[in-house]
Amino acid sequence: VRREVVIRGGADEIFALACPVAELDWVDDWHFDLVYSESGRNEDNNLLLEPVTGLAVLRSAGSETYWYTTLYDTDRRRFHAVLLTRDVILGKWQFEVDDLGDGRGRLRLRITYTGLTEEGNRIIGERGFEDRMGNMLEFILTSAKSYLETGKIFRLARKRKMELAISLIGATIGRHFRRRAAGRRPTVSERRGGTMAA
Repeated sequence: VRREVVIRGGADEIFALACPVAELDWVDDWHFDLVYSESGRNEDNNLLLEPVTGLAVLRSAGSETYWYTTLYDTDRRRFHAVLLTRDVILGKWQFEVDDLGDGRGRLRLRITYTGLTEEGNRIIGERGFEDRMGNMLEFILTSAKSYLETGKIFRLARKRKMELAISLIGATIGRHFRRRAAGRRPTVSERRGGTMAA
């Protein structure tokens, strides 16, 4: 999934947003645990753990995501990371900024996911998965643009946060019942009647 936006601001200023510490200032409800960083900020081999991406991807509580920075190039304004959500899905994250030369920059985001298990492949194949990823990227782009152009953090409306929470609860319950149905044993009456539930 790819998205991009043009932002009024210098390319270096836009690229400076590509740091988990900086994101505390411009991403609504962002929080993380920094596992490893020599500088305390984003850099090659930086490792952090956060809960938000896993919720968006798996729609399951407790699905924290590790972010491992594979490229942090300030000269070319490129930040790439590998994302591991549980042992289910592996992602590649790309945050790249182009200098448009007129006091504006283009922020390009791309995320690519690969399932590591049958569950991961099923989640990626779900109707609406790409839309969820697109919405996540749109939120990040809108947040970056708002912060750099107005100085204010873009906040999701309380109603939208409630809708997302309800959607998450519904998805979690649905997944629980699908797992139980897939692994359930036939009842005594089903065995006696010679029928097996699918």
